[in-house]
Amino acid sequence: MRALVYYVAVSVDGYIADPAGGFDVFLVDGGHAPVVFGEYADALPAHAHAARGTEPPRTRFDTVVMGWNTLTPALDQGITSPYPHLRQVVASRRSREVDPAITLTDDPLALVRGLKQEDGLDVWLCGGGDLAGALLPEMTGWS
Repeated sequence: MRALVYYVAVSVDGYIADPAGGFDVFLVDGGHAPVVFGEYADALPAHAHAARGTEPPRTRFDTVVMGWNTLTPALDQGITSPYPHLRQVVASRRSREVDPAITLTDDPLALVRGLKQEDGLDVWLCGGGDLAGALLPEMTGWS
């Protein structure tokens, strides 16, 4: 069975984003870079791979689940499908217009339970403390 993996950048003080929701405070360079660009390279958006001249290895994740607020910064930059190399799922409490490559769900718990039963690589939970809390029962190693 596939695992739901909560992989997200967190600041030293425990925040996923700055108080205004920004993410530019997170360092790209440092001791964590070999892990980010190696083991978790599937979690890099397409524009990051393009800038680095790399391709997603497709060895860790084949699906990403994120909340609307996690998708919004990409949309603000005109990127409607940030992870085209992954099956993209966005959880939202209301109907939204999304790229055809994105699945929108208002029941992320049921959707993740179904995804975990399918064959494939692990499912990446990207950002969103509220969404992570809702999906906590499906995370491997948590109880």
